[in-house]
Amino acid sequence: EVARRVPGLRTYKLMRGRPMAAIYAGTGSRYTPHFDCVGGDNGRVITCIIYLNPFWRQGDGATLKLWPEARSLHPSGPCREVEPYHGRLAAFLCDSRNLHEVSPIA
Repeated sequence: EVARRVPGLRTYKLMRGRPMAAIYAGTGSRYTPHFDCVGGDNGRVITCIIYLNPFWRQGDGATLKLWPEARSLHPSGPCREVEPYHGRLAAFLCDSRNLHEVSPIA
C-alpha cells in the first residue's frame, strides 16, 4: 500500500527489515547527523520512527531534525523538526537523502 502512494518507492521491492531500537538516556545523549543508508549500502529505503515516551515534554530535547536537501553530512537547506510526542509516527525516505539527527537530551 505504501509503495503505491509514495512515488519514490514505486521502483523498489519492499520487505520487512530488522527493527532498530534506540534509547537516549541521560543528559546530553544524542545522535549526530547521518543518513540511514547511502547508495543502497544496507538495503534500507524508508525509515519509520514510532515514539514511545509518554512523559516527554517540550524542553526535554530529543527532537528529530531533518535536512531534506542536504547531500553530505553537513546540514544544509531548510530544517524540519519533529517533536517526539508519544505515539507519533515519523516516516521518511532514507537512501542517500534526508540527513537527520536527534538533538541532545536536556
